[in-house]
Amino acid sequence: MTQPVDHKKKLIGAALLVLVLAGIGAVVGYLHYRSTHVITDDAFVQGDIYYVSSQVQGKVAEVLIQENQKVEPGQILVRIDPKDIEADLNTARRNLEVARNQVAAQYTQIQVVEAQIEQLRAQKELLDKDKQRVTNLLRQHSASQEEYDRASAQWRANDAQVQGAERQKQQIQAAIGPQDADGKVAAIRLAEAQVSRLELTLDHTQVRAPVLGFVTSKNVTVGQVVSSGQPLLTVVPLEGLWIEANYKETDLAHVRPGDPVVFQVDTYPGVKFRGEVESINAGTGAVFSLLPPENATGNYIKVVQRIPVRIRILDADGKKYPLRLGMSVVPVILVKGSAG
Repeated sequence: MTQPVDHKKKLIGAALLVLVLAGIGAVVGYLHYRSTHVITDDAFVQGDIYYVSSQVQGKVAEVLIQENQKVEPGQILVRIDPKDIEADLNTARRNLEVARNQVAAQYTQIQVVEAQIEQLRAQKELLDKDKQRVTNLLRQHSASQEEYDRASAQWRANDAQVQGAERQKQQIQAAIGPQDADGKVAAIRLAEAQVSRLELTLDHTQVRAPVLGFVTSKNVTVGQVVSSGQPLLTVVPLEGLWIEANYKETDLAHVRPGDPVVFQVDTYPGVKFRGEVESINAGTGAVFSLLPPENATGNYIKVVQRIPVRIRILDADGKKYPLRLGMSVVPVILVKGSAG
């Protein structure tokens, strides 16, 4: 009767030993897995968000897109009534034409004055010779004082005319102003700048898509009066997405940029995607929050911090499994040396 009991005890002992060994193996395997596989469920799909604003003030004439519509780069999304700007632009163009004509007339006037100066200087050369001749004759008592005075008066009158003409030329040149490297004067530069500014403003009445993406947060309707800088909508591209995963600081001791990543998205259960660690943030999320903790004041309770890790997506099929901003992700970083 004792043999069956002993045999039963041996079986129970063997079973317990197997269970203990299995438990130890499971614990060792789990610890090894955790040492080579860094996992978190605090991760989300991220991407660039382009906020489209009005650059001019005016009344919305047309809204050419709908919410969630796909748009191409440069596609017109909203048109703002351009009538007031077109009127200002026409006025600026007329002012530019007037400035050009005025400057051209001033240059013509300078040419006329220069011709007068050249003629007066030619006369002055003759009067210089005549004055010198009369002076010599007066010294020889061959000419009267009246003749000398007459020659001197003519010389002074001519000299005054030359100086007056030169001053007139200087005044015209001062009114025109200095020329730039392209030979344009200030009046024309200012008029052209005004035209260019209004042409750019007119172009801004057509609000265009900055990138390929989808329209979201549309907040504009026909007839609405918008101001410069007012947000109208956002464009979200679904290309170039990445994952922002917030790992515990205690899990990142051996994580380095370039480590391979396998992740799953809650929207597509059972589907695995590949990625790699692109970069690790320079600080914890708490440091860059709106109200960072002040650990030097009050009672201190230690909390394990989380550090954002940026993960590059490598092989996502955007057509079959499109990813969208904010999707929940469970990424697993394979510490290098463990991927095999």
